Amino acid sequence: MRATPLLLALAVTAFAQAPAGTAFGQATTLSPRVPQRIIDEQFAHATELLGKKLYERAIDQFLYVLALSPTHHEAHFYAGLAYIQRGLTGLEQADHHLSRAIELDPSNPRRFHYRGVVRMRLGDYDAARSDFEHMLEAEPGYYPSLYSLGATWMRLSRYDDAVEILKRAVDANPSQLEPKWNLSLATRFAGRSADTIEPRYRLELAGTGVASSPVAFEEVSETRGIIRYSRARGSGWGDMDNDGDLDLFTVGIRDPHGMYRNDGGRFTDVTTDVGLFDPSGGWSALWADYDNDGDEDIYVTRDGWDGELPNSLYRNDDGVFIDVSTQAGVSSPKDGFTAAWADIDHDGDLDLYVANGVASPGGSANELFVNNGNGSFTESAARYGVANHGRSIGSAFGDFNNDGWADLLVINFFGNPALYRNDAGTRFTDVSAAAGITSPTEGFVGFFFDYDNDGWLDVFIVGFAGEMELALQSAVAGGAVSESSRLALYRNDRDGTFTDTTQEAGLAFNFGAMAATFGDIDNDGFLDIYLGCGAPAMERFEPNKLFHNQGDGTFLDIGASAGVDNLGKGHGVSFADFDADGDLDIYVPTGGAFLGDRQRDVLYLNPGTSNQWLHIELEGTTGHPSAVGAQVRVRVGDRLMLQEVALGGGFGSTNSPILEFGLGNAEVADEISVHWPSGGKLLIREIGAGRIRIVEGRPGITRLDESTSVR
Repeated sequence: MRATPLLLALAVTAFAQAPAGTAFGQATTLSPRVPQRIIDEQFAHATELLGKKLYERAIDQFLYVLALSPTHHEAHFYAGLAYIQRGLTGLEQADHHLSRAIELDPSNPRRFHYRGVVRMRLGDYDAARSDFEHMLEAEPGYYPSLYSLGATWMRLSRYDDAVEILKRAVDANPSQLEPKWNLSLATRFAGRSADTIEPRYRLELAGTGVASSPVAFEEVSETRGIIRYSRARGSGWGDMDNDGDLDLFTVGIRDPHGMYRNDGGRFTDVTTDVGLFDPSGGWSALWADYDNDGDEDIYVTRDGWDGELPNSLYRNDDGVFIDVSTQAGVSSPKDGFTAAWADIDHDGDLDLYVANGVASPGGSANELFVNNGNGSFTESAARYGVANHGRSIGSAFGDFNNDGWADLLVINFFGNPALYRNDAGTRFTDVSAAAGITSPTEGFVGFFFDYDNDGWLDVFIVGFAGEMELALQSAVAGGAVSESSRLALYRNDRDGTFTDTTQEAGLAFNFGAMAATFGDIDNDGFLDIYLGCGAPAMERFEPNKLFHNQGDGTFLDIGASAGVDNLGKGHGVSFADFDADGDLDIYVPTGGAFLGDRQRDVLYLNPGTSNQWLHIELEGTTGHPSAVGAQVRVRVGDRLMLQEVALGGGFGSTNSPILEFGLGNAEVADEISVHWPSGGKLLIREIGAGRIRIVEGRPGITRLDESTSVR
């Protein structure tokens, strides 16, 4: 991840405030064989590299200085800073060097602060608390330590202590919003009323998250058999054993995968049994039957921000998963973040797009792996015109112009998003500018969906506010304060162009949005949006968001009243009706980037409403059996709802492969039309609510559960 401005500023300050009388680069003990001048020159070069943010080279240079002079306490200190700035890895080395610097020269209290930051990230909260308190004994008003100590007390569930120290943080830096926000949370968790907060410590927000929810979700992960602590990333739903129940697959950073078999709404951890106990971890979690053998396989990307490791394709062989990525040709060593599947050329085989390059200086080209139909793939991104080089995070397929071909959306963290039109399977054309898809330029993920029920796919993209301060400024203002990192909703104008409707939809905000998905949580017939929010900083406590579609083109944040505004850094959220009762439940992988931020994933059970529903399972017969790319339109009165079978989108996650339509108070859908990837079409009239299966090439439907036809 990028170094935070706060840490960079503090590092410069710490350097400027070296103890008086200490020569530049002076060591406690010098090797008699190395002149002081040489050591000074090498140390100066190392600090120059650090100032230029060349962290790897700076680390090597500081280690060289320490080879010349092992007790050079400043080299230890700055080596520790360089490891901190490098990001997610090297925290143990940072702790070692900072501890050695303190041992050699404990006179600079700032060194305790930085070691506290490191130990907090490692999850040693009590040791971090001790370091921050040591710093504050020397400088009682030092804001960074006050702010970090408050967060540490919160991590230790010592909320009364957090309240007191966060008040001091506000006093030390009253212009900052984040300590006021954390103070409000600590006050609530301490069981105190918000009215007990003195006016000068209060943070007045513009009212987001206070709308009433039609559904109150229940957190049931433990009672349903899912107890998973991880540095969470993607999740996905698929039926690994073809028993009719949706199973759950989820991944995390350098944490073993998790596979949970669904037995009628209760889960059993079968990760080891099915061959998926892979400690390499991952980011995306995508189910797909890539070899058309009737069982669902899994693709996992690595490593996003964390570096370069080969991705994995796990072939499902009678319920046991085997990594075949190398022989299949999809084990790309680039820093893959998300991925998505589609049949881009209508040959009946699923092709794979991988978003790369976010952690690579200069970026890495994205990849399109075209399925050869024999278990192998050929990388063809350049040939098809989609070798995007924008340091990409998000990717999704969807037929935005209703021509029957899967188009591609790419979201870049360093640049404009890209919309590629599929030209009849021959190549893709970048139509972003002509279509009006231009923001955000610090994007994260996105997807295609029909939010206004006009039968055309719209586009939703989340920007990422890297600093909590920016997200809070947006919450205070009641709207976006930064164009580059805002949410973006684009309405399809049905002529190849889109209109930015974010503002009028009530979605113009800046969040630390890392994950996003959609589904109709109350079966009212309109698709809602869930955001997983947060960022790596251990001091950041940002609630997830659930935006309820009001049916008039606007959305209201109901996350708090719905009970799903988890503060634990939500990542690859996914929707599925896992208990087959007709309403969408929510799985949120929860955990941060640092080792000390492993948290427990949450499963939210939807109790349902009085609204009716129609769930449609599609089975393809002319190509891939999962019918990826098929579009289904359901007409109820004057409302036309569209959903498309898609694998990917959001944080590289897999929503339920079943298409879930809410019917409101209607007990019958007036009309169902299916457009198959092969070009075939089917029209069915007057279908009662419940669960049905439609098979390509066969007339009519199969009703799967007569008892659910009318609620």
